[in-house]
Amino acid sequence: MLNMRHSGRVVSDLPEALKFYSGILGLEIVKKGRLDRYDTLKLLGIEDCDLTYVKLAPKNSNCLLELYYFENEDFRNMYFNKDEDEDQYITISFEHVSFTVENIEDIHKNLIENGYLVMSSPSIDETCEFKLFFARDFDGNLVELVEVL
Repeated sequence: MLNMRHSGRVVSDLPEALKFYSGILGLEIVKKGRLDRYDTLKLLGIEDCDLTYVKLAPKNSNCLLELYYFENEDFRNMYFNKDEDEDQYITISFEHVSFTVENIEDIHKNLIENGYLVMSSPSIDETCEFKLFFARDFDGNLVELVEVL
């Protein structure tokens, strides 16, 4: 293995996801693209669904986060199993994407002010090398934010 190429996340609302990852966390949009129904069938085995993707990265980094948005609303709702009576954020999953940040306290405050679910306050790890916390994005995906001390 040479390196990690990217982490991918399926999102239910692309503008909200971009607000979170680009607007709040500051990732830059590197590329936007679209797979048509033929490509999603060929590559992913998904029928009758176009897919829009956005690649994002921190400044001066080649570590990418790819956001995937299924254009077919029925498929998207099935994927997220949306039920208006359930809280999307109550999930038990440790699958996550992690970002190194410069000012963790500011990001923590900004997430709370913008109504995102924050799992805890920033805390120092057992090695005393990092300060970190976890939050959930718009779709409930777990995000780890880490500041090197």
